[in-house]
Amino acid sequence: MKILYLFCDETLSEGVISKVKSKISGLIKEGIDVKGLFINPNINKEEFSKEENIRYVPFVYKDLPNIYNRRYIRNYRWYFGYNDYIKQLFKLIGAELKKEKFDLILFRYPLSNKYLFNLTKQYRQKIVFEHNTKELEEIASKGLNDDVSKLMYKYEKEYGPKVLANSKGIIAVTNEICQYELARSNNKTIKSATISNGVDINKFPLRKKPIYDGKTLNLLMLSGSVVNWHGEDLIMKALSKYKGPVKVNFYVVGDVLESSKKLMVELKLEDKVKFIEPLNGSKLDRILMKCTLG
Repeated sequence: MKILYLFCDETLSEGVISKVKSKISGLIKEGIDVKGLFINPNINKEEFSKEENIRYVPFVYKDLPNIYNRRYIRNYRWYFGYNDYIKQLFKLIGAELKKEKFDLILFRYPLSNKYLFNLTKQYRQKIVFEHNTKELEEIASKGLNDDVSKLMYKYEKEYGPKVLANSKGIIAVTNEICQYELARSNNKTIKSATISNGVDINKFPLRKKPIYDGKTLNLLMLSGSVVNWHGEDLIMKALSKYKGPVKVNFYVVGDVLESSKKLMVELKLEDKVKFIEPLNGSKLDRILMKCTLG
C-alpha cells in the first residue's frame, strides 16, 4: 500500500514540523511505503527531498482584484478574501494530488470548509485524518472576536462532521480527542486509533543539564500555539503564592494569550516571569541550556 502524507499547515513551529517529518521517517523505517507532500506559503520553491522522501510545493496566493476595494463591497473583503484563499489552496492541493500515486492519503487535519468537503467526496474512503486538537474548542478558546474567527468556527461546525463521515478513518494524538472526533463524525463504522506524537530522538542530541544549586530554579514552557489550556496561568498563580527560599524563574517561549501577560502584571511577577518570542535553533538552545526543568 502506498501512503501519501499530506501536510498543509502554515505553522512555522519547528516542533510541529519535526513531529510530522519524524512520523514520515518512522513509517518508512517500519517498511511502510509513504511519501510526504507539503504545501504551504512558507515554502520558497518546489523541490523533492530524496533523503526525507518529501515533495515541497509552495502556495502563492493571488490577491483579490481591486474591485473588492470599492465602496460597500470592501466592507466584506475579509469574507471574500478568506473564501478565495482556501479555494485557491484546495485547488492547488487537488492539482498536486493528481500528480501522485497512492492508495491512501494520511492528512494532518486542517479546518473544514466546503472545499475540503468536496475533496473528501472526490477521494471518498481514501483519506485518514490525523487530529491534534478539538478543533471547535480551540477556535472558540482563542476568542470569537473577529469576523474571520466566527466564519472559521461556522465552517468547522457545518462541514467537520460531513468531512469526517467521508473519511476512511481517524487518528488522534490522545484518546480524548479521538472520542471527540468520533462523536461528531456521524459515521458509526469509521475506524479510529490513538497514536501519540513523537520525534526521532537520534536527531536531537542530549544537552548537558545545568547543575541545580538549590538556590535558583529555572522553569521552561514552550508554547506552539495560543490556547487557554497550556497552563502558564496556573504556574504564575502558584509562583505568586510561593514564599520559599528558592528563587524561581519562569521562561515561556512562544505565543501566549494576552490575558496571560496581563495576569503576570496583576500578580507583580515581572521579575520572575519572562515571555519570549518564538525561537528556533541556537537561539532556543541558549534558553534551554540554562533551564533546570521544562
